[in-house]
Amino acid sequence: MVLWRGTPSNTRTQCIDLNAGGDLAFFTVERIDGTAIRNVEILSCGNGQYGGLGNALFSNAQSVPVRTKAVSGLLECTYFFSCHLSKTNRNLCVTVSEKTNNLRPIVPHALCVSLDGHVLLSLETHAGAGPGGGSGRDLFVWGTNYDYQVGNGSRASIAVPTTLDPVEGDRIMLEKRRAKLVRDPQGRVWRRGVEVEQVAIGGFGTSLVYWRIA
Repeated sequence: MVLWRGTPSNTRTQCIDLNAGGDLAFFTVERIDGTAIRNVEILSCGNGQYGGLGNALFSNAQSVPVRTKAVSGLLECTYFFSCHLSKTNRNLCVTVSEKTNNLRPIVPHALCVSLDGHVLLSLETHAGAGPGGGSGRDLFVWGTNYDYQVGNGSRASIAVPTTLDPVEGDRIMLEKRRAKLVRDPQGRVWRRGVEVEQVAIGGFGTSLVYWRIA
């Protein structure tokens, strides 16, 4: 598999993850071009007649990996905060600093490809959010949608990764938090005070979000 097609000769490409299902294959690749700015992209190939490639086309035979739009090459600048009490006037002082003085990629946290060709992808937008930056990971969906499986209220298949925007508020994000109690299917207390997170998976004609111990 050639995963560096169309990139400059000084760019080093490394495959860091692989996901497959529903006549589709996805390659998560890291590109470094010598500028100290890492770039992470998702490449896809296979049967994209229902939009599963995520490249804005409905092509039924893609033999060369193409770039999945909207979730590739995303960058962020993260600020790190430190707080302390002043010894003189007991006021709270806040220091803002950049750890690397550079941009860093927003990488996929999890990618699930269903048997029927719809895809669910969560981005790691929680780890670097910082104080007040939110408690969840962005969720993107695309591909086959004949049975409403991508959850956007329509039956039209989607050829570009998109977020889900419910009627009652902001876009859907997968949360992570500390749970006081975790019970087993019989109702017995299993764990106390543990981190739990939401995970999105896709089955044939359906999608599911469930809680698991992180």
